[in-house]
Amino acid sequence: MIRKVIQYYYNLYPEQIDREIDRYIFKVNNDLYHFEVQKRTEEELILINELNKNVNLYNPIIMNKFKKLISSYGNRNYILIKVIKPIRNLKMEDILTTVRLYNHNNSLLLRNQWSKLWEKKIDNIEYQQGHIIHKFPLIDQSLGYYIGMSESAIAYFESIDKKNLGYYISHVRINSKKSTIDFFNPQNIVIDFIARDVAEYLKSLFLYKEYNYNEIAKMLEQIPGNDSELRLVFCRLNYPSLYFDMYEEIIGENKEEYKIEQIIKRNEEYREFLKNIFYMINRKINIKNIEWITK
Repeated sequence: MIRKVIQYYYNLYPEQIDREIDRYIFKVNNDLYHFEVQKRTEEELILINELNKNVNLYNPIIMNKFKKLISSYGNRNYILIKVIKPIRNLKMEDILTTVRLYNHNNSLLLRNQWSKLWEKKIDNIEYQQGHIIHKFPLIDQSLGYYIGMSESAIAYFESIDKKNLGYYISHVRINSKKSTIDFFNPQNIVIDFIARDVAEYLKSLFLYKEYNYNEIAKMLEQIPGNDSELRLVFCRLNYPSLYFDMYEEIIGENKEEYKIEQIIKRNEEYREFLKNIFYMINRKINIKNIEWITK
């Protein structure tokens, strides 16, 4: 059936179609395509595709024969992505060679108001907890700690001078363990400070126990922009997105709760991780101290 859907919308005739969780993968004339579930709004997808015409930094979304980016199949909407970027392991250089945007009108893609986004996240979680309390004991016992980290990160963000900072093509999430398929996926694209991707990449290295302090120091030395970018990196490292992402998988996707323990049991290791990065940055510029980290 999916073969007929692709033929109908795109006049493409794949011989073999492989399926992953939320996408179908096929080749036509040696060109690789992903037919995957729509995850962004139509307005965002239009802006993302327009943006890529100027920078060619990620895989493009292909319009169907009706000149639309979205195609329907069953009860779900899909987009077709042509995979033109190389498929390989994600590298530090990928994070640092992104494109700065000097002229853009893509307010729907901007994610630079971190404190507001984080405050909304905390409010939503606290509302959820009022309805599911005692259902997830590991979360019940640990949530207060991570909300405290979030509040510290919010205050830190508000203290940083963000004038004259540039906006870059960035990503919703970075996963150092996955290939560049996710990194170059247009549905992963947002516009933000470059510190967003740097910090999320470092968190991902921590999660998979792949971090190397010499490599981190090298990365921090190469971040473009002014001193505030380094302050934003440290700020975002203080926001516990690893915990909250896993929280949402447990609450919203019915993943097993025990998986969040891999984050919780490494709290002290992460504090040491933050401490070392704080001193790396502080040797270069003067940044605000967070006592619970450097004690």
